[in-house]
Amino acid sequence: MNTHSATGPNEILKTLPKRVIPEAARRRLNTLSEEMDQLLFLDDTRELAVDRKTLIRIVNNEALVPTILRDIALAETSKHLGRRLKEVGKGRRIPWREGEKYGLPIHPLAATDLREWGINEKTSTDELAAILKAKVPKISSFWMNDNPKELADSIVQRLMVNRTVWDCVVANLGWWAAITLLGGFIIFLILVGSGVPWPWALLIAGIYQSFATAYFIGQCLANPNYHP
Repeated sequence: MNTHSATGPNEILKTLPKRVIPEAARRRLNTLSEEMDQLLFLDDTRELAVDRKTLIRIVNNEALVPTILRDIALAETSKHLGRRLKEVGKGRRIPWREGEKYGLPIHPLAATDLREWGINEKTSTDELAAILKAKVPKISSFWMNDNPKELADSIVQRLMVNRTVWDCVVANLGWWAAITLLGGFIIFLILVGSGVPWPWALLIAGIYQSFATAYFIGQCLANPNYHP
């Protein structure tokens, strides 16, 4: 995810209140970032592909994916990626954020977006919630739970339903959304599982991926049959 560049997530996170992200959660986000930067590559036909070994390593890391979700995360992500999940071989790895150029449905927030929205190191949680509701009016009500632990538990439970959240997100965003969903739910579980309020978790997910992905993840967690 180019986390250490001047425009990467790590630098952008430094502009947020220091109290927002516990240090342990920040370290887990860094681990996820490093792994996601190993996940994508261009194969010998210059088609975007996903490294099988990295995907397996991510889902087997208990600091990232709860053990109860390990099998379904691997099975559902693999199912939707199909032939695009393969060994790197002679392929060329590309950073996570560069995947947008090749069809990955992400559009991460930039530092300029936060400044334009009036978000800085002094912004309170209530102020951020008001900003997000004004700037992103279609936020799913699923996210708006002021109890982070309840929200984290709800995410885990909803990811285990019969028609999976993966099926729903892919139906709305295309097959590449299977891999953005994986990164998205890991980010949310790291944050809300660490007690981070939902407005900050949603904003940080936008910094790493996009609000569009977060919107559909929220809708599909609430209703696996969702279609606009």
